[in-house]
Amino acid sequence: MGWVSMLFVLLSSVTGLKKFNLYEGIEPILKIFQTAALLEILHVALGLVKSNLTMTTFQVFSRIFVVWGIMHNIPEIHNHVSVMMFLFAWFVTESIRYTYYFFMLIGFIPYYLIWARYSLFIGLYPLGVVGELLCMYKSLHYVEERGILNLTLPNRLNASFNFYYFLIAVMLSYIPIFPQLFSHMLTHREKALRLMAKKSAEITKKKQN
Repeated sequence: MGWVSMLFVLLSSVTGLKKFNLYEGIEPILKIFQTAALLEILHVALGLVKSNLTMTTFQVFSRIFVVWGIMHNIPEIHNHVSVMMFLFAWFVTESIRYTYYFFMLIGFIPYYLIWARYSLFIGLYPLGVVGELLCMYKSLHYVEERGILNLTLPNRLNASFNFYYFLIAVMLSYIPIFPQLFSHMLTHREKALRLMAKKSAEITKKKQN
């Protein structure tokens, strides 16, 4: 319901039904629900959900990093087009995914929802990734200029940290990881649609008999 509500706010803003700063309007609820996604990593680690721990961790981390590391610290980029790109991709994807999980719990998943769950990501996932990367790139100037989240010597930890270079490293990490994630999702799509076609054929056969 949280993701659907944010999608409704986004669509209302785009269609002109409401006039307001989009990101500031959804920021509190976005932080809550996106941060809560850390539970997904825990569920995989505990074996409650059968999924790849590395892939799940990267997906969750990249979004939380954008929300808390970038958007929380650099309000100047809140209205950049890249923000609209990844918000739209996130909201549609998560609205579909959690609706799919809801129907799974009650024991019935409509075919159109299965198709949407395993097909729309083909366009939405790259859109979201491009939006995230553009957002990070746009923020580089502000991070370097203000020294955002930097840790300089001397300090009690006797360690230093440069968020500017860390941000660049995060951006570069998308190069090897994104193709693996996308390929993994395509494999799941093939299996899911094949199973859906099989069940549809069985139902058709029963009706004919």
